[in-house]
Amino acid sequence: MRLVGLGLLTGWGVGVPALPADARDAAGGRAVVALPAPPASGERFRRATRECRLAVAAVEAALTDAGLEPSAVAGPDTALV
Repeated sequence: MRLVGLGLLTGWGVGVPALPADARDAAGGRAVVALPAPPASGERFRRATRECRLAVAAVEAALTDAGLEPSAVAGPDTALV
């Protein structure tokens, strides 16, 4: 197995750099920091659930982090964890 990109979405933003130095303090005692569903353009996402749109955004963030185009991960040898 080889990790190529990381797709992290938080209430503070996209990617590891968006995490505050002390996330516990930044959360202000909350166990959960709200993450709004990201917008998804295109007709195929018109009725997509919040979870689906979050998954799509996480994959897009991982591709950006890895410097890859979506076509680079197409095929049977690709996994999303």
